[in-house]
Amino acid sequence: MKQAISIVLLLAISSLCWGELPNAPKPQNVVEHDPGAWFVTGMAAPVLIGCFTKPSIGLAGGIAIDVLANLQNSKNAHQNMIGAIGGSVAGYLLIKTLKKDWRKH
Repeated sequence: MKQAISIVLLLAISSLCWGELPNAPKPQNVVEHDPGAWFVTGMAAPVLIGCFTKPSIGLAGGIAIDVLANLQNSKNAHQNMIGAIGGSVAGYLLIKTLKKDWRKH
């Protein structure tokens, strides 16, 4: 009972604080330009998803996350998307190598 009351109290206090600060600067639809960071973070999804499912499902999930996260129409977003997709492909190749899932033809 005490936990439920404390959770409700915490949610009530946090909802009061939810909002914009009066003097906070407003973003001007600026996309951060860092394709290298997107490469590294884009690698995480295929590796994590591919560990527990098929690597191809991890690759598809990673690319979907990368594309959806950078749908803005700007040069920086497009470069971030390319970096993230490169990271997803690298993660796919990494998980295929670690699982030794390469088929011999």
